[in-house]
Amino acid sequence: MKAKFTLSIRLPKVAYADTISAIRPEVGKVVGRSREWIEEDKDNLYFYIQSPDTVSLKASLSAFARQVSLVERISKEVK
Repeated sequence: MKAKFTLSIRLPKVAYADTISAIRPEVGKVVGRSREWIEEDKDNLYFYIQSPDTVSLKASLSAFARQVSLVERISKEVK
């Protein structure tokens, strides 16, 4: 059996709803060896990454962080 690593990030919906909406079209596309998806409940958004190894997990997490950072910077400039 091959090991899988799963990372979940909980984000408050009030603070990150617009940011996640902006990157949602990119989430779910199969890129590399990782699988990404978003779930939500009443108060929170959950971003998940599932990877077969730590290298692809790190790459996916870095890509997510870059996307969130970019959307946040653009939002601040527009306001």
